[in-house]
Amino acid sequence: ASFVKQYIKGQDEAIDKLAVQFFLHLDSKRKQYTSKIKCPSVTIGPTGSGKPTIFQAFAKYCDCPIIRINLSSVQPEGWRGSHITDYFAHEIRSGVSVKDLEYAIIIFHEFDKITHYGCNITSDKGNDGDADMMKDIMRLFEEDDYLFIDTGIDPQTMKPTTYKIPVNNFLIMFDGCYQGIEGIVKRRLNIGRTIGFSQPQKVQYDGVNLQTLIKVEDLQEWGYSQELTGRIGNVVVINPLTTDAIYAIMTSAKDNILQSHIDTFSQSN
Repeated sequence: ASFVKQYIKGQDEAIDKLAVQFFLHLDSKRKQYTSKIKCPSVTIGPTGSGKPTIFQAFAKYCDCPIIRINLSSVQPEGWRGSHITDYFAHEIRSGVSVKDLEYAIIIFHEFDKITHYGCNITSDKGNDGDADMMKDIMRLFEEDDYLFIDTGIDPQTMKPTTYKIPVNNFLIMFDGCYQGIEGIVKRRLNIGRTIGFSQPQKVQYDGVNLQTLIKVEDLQEWGYSQELTGRIGNVVVINPLTTDAIYAIMTSAKDNILQSHIDTFSQSN
């Protein structure tokens, strides 16, 4: 957490939560064992709040490849389009070793998009693509299962090349902005509702980021299956960037952009 906080400002609480899971992953990688207690988190925050940067900083410390899968564009197995395994094939073709990929950090970006909340196809009304995508994701949690990665024709042997990667040691994380999920939380907590002729109840959540109150049942109402939410261990909320946080990012964060400009101009002579 101390390492990541050098690069990320204004998100100390989220970093502390995520650090536990990344430590378990790093420990299992160093000792070459399969951790039975690490579980994925859903990281929630507005667009531009720095979710990918946080993950990249943790991946840098763990020295693990990070695979960021955009769920708004990927397709389930058997559907036309790019699949989860295609991202692994790209890493292998780019020179990442299969051994390193066994301890890859997999970020399912825009996780909120696969259920299309607000489009009247959530939960039991979801389309086949939603359900199949969730099943593909859940395969990564199956013990002793494997991903079969097809990297195409080997130019030297002119034969198809397929790699077999166990899923046991992946660290899987989800992220998304979840715009509108506050409404689900409000309904569950009866925030702002009136009863009979009474005035609206006194809201005790003034100033509280309602996303910090998200529970599993809220994610299920968003549209995820119980089988999938049962594998999610934690919800981590990324704060919207305040003026002070933006100032700290620009001036005091390690490798900040202001220092980069200073270094550039100092070498111009």
